[in-house]
Amino acid sequence: GPTTILPSDANEIDFINLLFPSELLEKIAEETNRYAESEQEKKGQDPKWRATTAQEIRAYIGIQIVMGIIVAPNQDMYFSNDSLFKPSGINERITGDRLDKLNQYFHVSDNSQNPRRGQPGHDKLAHVRTIMDVILPKLKSAYNPHKEVSIDEAMIAFTGRLGFKQYVPLKLTKRGIKLFNDLAENKTYACGTIRTNRKGLPPTITKSKLKKQGDVIQMQKGDMVATAWHDKRTVTLLSTNVDPTDTTEVQRKQKDGTIINVPCPRVLKIYTQFMNGVDRADQLRSTYSICRKASKWWKYLFWFMVDVCICNAFILMKESTNHVIKTKTGRTRERTQIEFRIKLAHQLLGDFWGKRKRESIGERQTQGLFHLPIEMDKKRTCKQCSKQKIRKEPKTGCEQCNVNLCVGCFKPYHQERHPELFN
Repeated sequence: GPTTILPSDANEIDFINLLFPSELLEKIAEETNRYAESEQEKKGQDPKWRATTAQEIRAYIGIQIVMGIIVAPNQDMYFSNDSLFKPSGINERITGDRLDKLNQYFHVSDNSQNPRRGQPGHDKLAHVRTIMDVILPKLKSAYNPHKEVSIDEAMIAFTGRLGFKQYVPLKLTKRGIKLFNDLAENKTYACGTIRTNRKGLPPTITKSKLKKQGDVIQMQKGDMVATAWHDKRTVTLLSTNVDPTDTTEVQRKQKDGTIINVPCPRVLKIYTQFMNGVDRADQLRSTYSICRKASKWWKYLFWFMVDVCICNAFILMKESTNHVIKTKTGRTRERTQIEFRIKLAHQLLGDFWGKRKRESIGERQTQGLFHLPIEMDKKRTCKQCSKQKIRKEPKTGCEQCNVNLCVGCFKPYHQERHPELFN
């Protein structure tokens, strides 16, 4: 379970900060600004660009989360005047042009210091190394795994060209029997499916001709057991964690609709029971995924890591003893990922308004109510008198404007600064 128990008043953003600390936002803002400057030195000044901040990057990630929940065919639709696309609220927080510029210059590492390909010290992951070096140790330390752990590869969808090898599940790999031996030597026991053409498997297993449902063949060498069991087809497993003599039964539906009990080695049942953790992890990560289309492979990897952090933060909060959700009837209710992501997006956006809100007539009419003369905390130079080169230090002033003003200067000061209040 979680290694850090946060207090009951901790919210979603506190859990994400355990894995994706807020200092990374400062780093991303710094690298984005650096890259923007570098590109403008090469291609000329970009009049639409202005330096970003950690607060804006934080909101930018929140916007990506919203886009993962409310999915539109293209980004422009979030800024459409069509009322059907207004519910996202993105167009109230940022302009489409600004979002385009953030997408264009978004950077997370200074890869300009990376030696060229083929030279000593070249790092193929330099584009995301800074983020990976922070996130990966935190992912490892934030959670103590349970006894049964299901492990598989995670694929990141990218169809462009890459300068390094990718893992392709259909290709033969060197992992197999040696892996199980290495794990056993480290007191880690395992079970998993294996192809029958792997070296080291006994011919009795590889050449078995099992035909009847429930038929099984097992061979043992030391602590390692090879099992071939026939269901609708023959399944072959290696295991070091189950006594081969342990058997159980599984229910199977026949063609005539009847259900029969089929004998089954217990290792098959254990494998089926716990390997679905991989499917659940894939489902969590792919549901409401924030990965956006991009021409650069490293952006897919970055957003993949952010998605992993969000999913793991959700699990940390879900398993936190201080964050059990109670219904009105007092029953416990399971936390859902959608509500976690929605609340996280709200917290990331916070009070960020990259787009200036239009001031309504009602707002203009009520603003004047707050420009009232009050007694300030101490005497200071009157702002209105100082323009006439007269030095007066009244203790009265305007709380809304946060300036000291003589009583007689209050009206002329506001007539100059806020003429709309007197229309």
